[in-house]
Amino acid sequence: MSRPNHRAIPKASPKPRPRIISVSVAVAVAVVAVAAGIWWYTSPWRWLRQAEGILARDPAQADALAEAALNAGTGRESQAWLIRCRAQLALGKPLEALGAYAQIKQPDQCDVADWCALIAEARAAHHTLLADGALSVALRFRSERARVLTLALPLKASTLAEPEVLELVQELRRLAGSRADCWHAVGITEQARGRYAEAVEAYRQAVTRSHVSQPIGLSSRRELAQLLIILGEFSAAESLVTEVLHASPPLSEDQLRLAQLRRSSGDRVRAEQLLNEVIEKEPENLPALLLRGEVRAEQDELAKAQADFERCLRIAPFHDEAHYRLSQILRRQGDSSGTTKHLQESRRLSELKRRVLEIDIRRQTAPQDPKLMDELADLFEALGQPRTSAKWRRAAQTARGLEP
Repeated sequence: MSRPNHRAIPKASPKPRPRIISVSVAVAVAVVAVAAGIWWYTSPWRWLRQAEGILARDPAQADALAEAALNAGTGRESQAWLIRCRAQLALGKPLEALGAYAQIKQPDQCDVADWCALIAEARAAHHTLLADGALSVALRFRSERARVLTLALPLKASTLAEPEVLELVQELRRLAGSRADCWHAVGITEQARGRYAEAVEAYRQAVTRSHVSQPIGLSSRRELAQLLIILGEFSAAESLVTEVLHASPPLSEDQLRLAQLRRSSGDRVRAEQLLNEVIEKEPENLPALLLRGEVRAEQDELAKAQADFERCLRIAPFHDEAHYRLSQILRRQGDSSGTTKHLQESRRLSELKRRVLEIDIRRQTAPQDPKLMDELADLFEALGQPRTSAKWRRAAQTARGLEP
């Protein structure tokens, strides 16, 4: 009789407990999330991102965050120094801003948009060295080329060699397409180069591609109208000025431009009426006072013209054109001593301005020469422009701070 085969019955594997597993996974995920959160909160990368986000509204805090990122080490030191440069500039510390700029060793580590922002900020702060340096860096980028050239060309045209300017203008023309801001930049550059026909054509392209209600549309129409006045194309200029005046609240410069056109067409009565409106709103508007004095002189209202020119000189004693205009009115009235006095002062001030232009030309080859900046400071002081003089003195000190 055979024995029953007693095989070992395998034990059933324990059934998984979904609740315990899901809780374990949740705990693990939470731990990882907390760890990641702690890492991100204390990460220098986060500090840089946060600094970029608050730079416009809190430059002091942005500077502190960028400094903390530098101390911790991020591998993006140039980006941190650019943030610090912009922050110091916003805080009104130009020397510190330039010092931060000098620490940027890898400019291509920064986004071209940040360089464009620095260009705009340095221009607004009248920091010539920073603006020029940022422009030179931005020109190396191939991305956002149209935007960079739009910012750079109007400022760099006077300091670049003619072949380089021509090449960049042609490049911007190719890139411009339907962008009014690009055509506007081409117009400014061509006008600065004395190529007025090309400037008119570029401004017209900008006008065609923009509405008068847009800032670039208004600016393009104003620039084109002023250039057409210079070229004697008064009818075309007047239609643009009229369009601008009808599209926006009238600005003094637009009314002044229309007064110029009225005078050029021989309608001096209407020109004077427009100028009266401007001067009533802005009693110290020198261009309006000068133009009204000229209009009155052309109508043989010599006493009124003299009053306008003397009023100019009470506002701006160092105004060479006002001295000259007054000397001519006094000559017509037979006042020889007054004529000589104001004519000599006009010539003296004109000579000072000529020397300013001469130094500006010399600075094209030595833009950071502190001696030239000192000369400019002295000249502007003699021209009665203390703020401009102080600006050049600060620029000279900044340049000397960079010297070994």
